[in-house]
Amino acid sequence: MLGLFLKRAKILGTLGLIFFSIYSLGLAGIVGFLFSDAFVLSLLDEAKVSELTNSTTGLAIFASIILYVFGLVSFGVYSAIKKAYPKAPILIYSLGSLITPFAMVLPYIVVNLVETAASASVVYLGFWLWKNIKTDNQ
Repeated sequence: MLGLFLKRAKILGTLGLIFFSIYSLGLAGIVGFLFSDAFVLSLLDEAKVSELTNSTTGLAIFASIILYVFGLVSFGVYSAIKKAYPKAPILIYSLGSLITPFAMVLPYIVVNLVETAASASVVYLGFWLWKNIKTDNQ
């Protein structure tokens, strides 16, 4: 995603940078939580996990989710409006990736289908970037 943003940074301008930065900050928080959930919280007893999630850690997780969702939707919609990328793939990625923070509470099949569509759109956008890297100096 960073490569895609940098390719179209001039078209997206300052507002695009702000939306991308908010998205990236939220994503970093979510990835940090998922890492902690898999490798740290799984080793603690339930009382300690409950204590952590009901403290400022829980607030940080919530803030990360809000930043991620707001940044992702804003960046995707703004990119489509500015015609920085092909519309369908960037919107499918943006809307499909919204499922990530809620994957633990949704049915497995739904998460897999939506994340597969989002991943396919990233593959398409990567191909689009590679195809246009030498022909487009924007």
